[in-house]
Amino acid sequence: MNQESANSNLHTLYPCNHCKETGTCTNGNNDSSCLSCLKKNTVYPWERNKYSQGIICGVCGGLGKTELMTARMNERTKPMLALWGLVVLPLLILFSLIYKSDLSGTVVTLAGTLMGSIITYYFSIKKSQ
Repeated sequence: MNQESANSNLHTLYPCNHCKETGTCTNGNNDSSCLSCLKKNTVYPWERNKYSQGIICGVCGGLGKTELMTARMNERTKPMLALWGLVVLPLLILFSLIYKSDLSGTVVTLAGTLMGSIITYYFSIKKSQ
């Protein structure tokens, strides 16, 4: 099973209109790369005349196919929120215990339950496909 068919099972890949499915940007003057792709590939302004052709497409990353921005955001939002929660919640517990708040027992209970739920969701064996 190659990478393209494995990726197509997860989400739909569309032809990249920026590079016309070649993977190399030719949208600039005289078939050179456009300014956006030059910046994406960190070609410095003083090198742009020298290295302006054959630059990888900044939209698809050189694959010739790309996915929609909404699909990328849907895949990344939940894990980033979970990671943020697993960083902030222990800090909340630590601060409530250091400052000996009256609500520290409640904070520990709530944060522990939330962290357990996040960990269970991401590491459960029977996740739906």
